[in-house]
Amino acid sequence: MAVRREKQRVLRVSIGYVAFLTATLGLVLFGCVWYLQLQAQMTATINNINRMEGTLSELKADNDAEYDRVTSSMDLESIRDTAVNELGMVYASEDQVVLYDSKDSDYVVQYQDIPAEETEEGIESKVAAWLGR
Repeated sequence: MAVRREKQRVLRVSIGYVAFLTATLGLVLFGCVWYLQLQAQMTATINNINRMEGTLSELKADNDAEYDRVTSSMDLESIRDTAVNELGMVYASEDQVVLYDSKDSDYVVQYQDIPAEETEEGIESKVAAWLGR
């Protein structure tokens, strides 16, 4: 009889232990569902990226083809000839060209006239004056 009672006591599971196992099972199920949703999102994102890359490749090819069409349709010699002969364009002489040294970048935008002392001749005269010549 004592053995039978001992078996029943061992087989009887406490409410706390059942609650713990239920909570653990719920967490594991939640984790699995969350992982599957994350996996589905990743797959959808990868498919979207692949689709966009394909579209980008098509757009680049179209753009390159259009660029080639435009550049091949231009005759720069006829444009120069029209500008010089019909419209009176002349090339700038050396005294019309002002060299300006920009230390910030290789791109200069002129918003106003450059003062004469900052032209190349002005800089050369400043250097000569500084050197005492």
